[in-house]
Amino acid sequence: MHLMGSFFYGLIFVGKLREMHCRANFMAKMFVVLTVFVLPLASVSPGGAGASQLVPTLDLGAATRTTIVEMREVWRIDADDERVLLGMVTDGFLTPDGSIYLLDSQLQRVIRVSPSGEDVVILCRAGEGPGELSNVYDIEPLGEGALGLISVVPPSIAVVDAVGVLTQTIRFELAPAKNGVGQYFSVVKCRPCGDGFIGVGEQTLVIGSSLVRRRFLAGFDGQGRESTRFDEHDRPVETSDIIHLSEWAMSFPPGDAWDVDVRHRVFSAIDRDRYAIQIRNSDGTPVAFLERPFDRHERTEAEREEAKSNFSVSSTGGRPQVKIEVDDFDPVILGLRCIENRLWVINSDWMSGIADHGASCFDVIDPDTGTWEVRCLSMPIDPRADMLIPLDSRRALRIRNLLGAFEGSTAGSGTVIGEGSSRIPGESEEGFAVILYEAVD
Repeated sequence: MHLMGSFFYGLIFVGKLREMHCRANFMAKMFVVLTVFVLPLASVSPGGAGASQLVPTLDLGAATRTTIVEMREVWRIDADDERVLLGMVTDGFLTPDGSIYLLDSQLQRVIRVSPSGEDVVILCRAGEGPGELSNVYDIEPLGEGALGLISVVPPSIAVVDAVGVLTQTIRFELAPAKNGVGQYFSVVKCRPCGDGFIGVGEQTLVIGSSLVRRRFLAGFDGQGRESTRFDEHDRPVETSDIIHLSEWAMSFPPGDAWDVDVRHRVFSAIDRDRYAIQIRNSDGTPVAFLERPFDRHERTEAEREEAKSNFSVSSTGGRPQVKIEVDDFDPVILGLRCIENRLWVINSDWMSGIADHGASCFDVIDPDTGTWEVRCLSMPIDPRADMLIPLDSRRALRIRNLLGAFEGSTAGSGTVIGEGSSRIPGESEEGFAVILYEAVD
């Protein structure tokens, strides 16, 4: 998934930077542009509005096993690499031939790295011309070598071929709002799904005398027209001098906790406080729910204060007043991703995997049978500053010190980070780098 999305009054919000390790492609995929996304959406849930549809619920039960996968470094690109200058890489994916495509959201360009890491090519650069990047914070493989560059403003997908030549531009169109008068909107992240796309975004509407932001998860056809509204949720727009940030309201669900598999099924977390995942067809028809018991971690007062520093706000009009509300408990599901017919889920207990196994641990679920295992990738990681992007069952990208790169990019911009600091004393100060790891045979 999924860097910044504009707020009312020209504010910019970036949420949850501290918990990005593994929420990663999973999150920008949360480093994603957040044109302010990620709110609890109104979705069909067991015992709720959709209960009459008798959608089956698969009880995941206990994990069948825990597997520790030893990982080795294949290649890296860092500040000393003379082949390419890195700004801030926030996304990446693997192609069938083993090449890696990277999105540098700060410098607005796409970089292709060969399987061995020897060849590094810049395909697309920042600019306003055909095939050039502007406001792009998500990239997606579209098949047959094509690449989709998702722009927040205007909400669109630029389709380029394997050498970076623009072949098509698709503008997103929302269906008329059932209530209120729709104003501008954005799509911050999307996935190809059959002949169309599934995307998340936000629309500003006027309802009566009120201005609201409506977060949505929607399906679009191949021409970008909305065809299915999966979920939506409204929240009022700030109109006071004090900016109120709610952890619950700003960060869940589905946020980055959604994905589309090769069978065009849409998976999304449905509740911040439960381990519950909804499966729907591309037309929105409910298929099943995946659930299991989960012991939520209750935060200490110190952890609550630390959680406040996960939020960042900056303003071009001076230092804003910010009031932050955080929850007493950690969210359960932080992110999910479909990889090779399996659902990879990162939950709020991932720090214990690092403590117990020295590895980053995922719940790897077979969504058809409900069986699952814990898979731990044993590789160097700084859970407070790095981002981890699983590419397939054997390979993963480590975006080292992404937090430091973000802080460097906002230095001098008037950024307010929570009510404290976003960095923990003694935290790693390694330089920014992109490193590919693969499983040891």
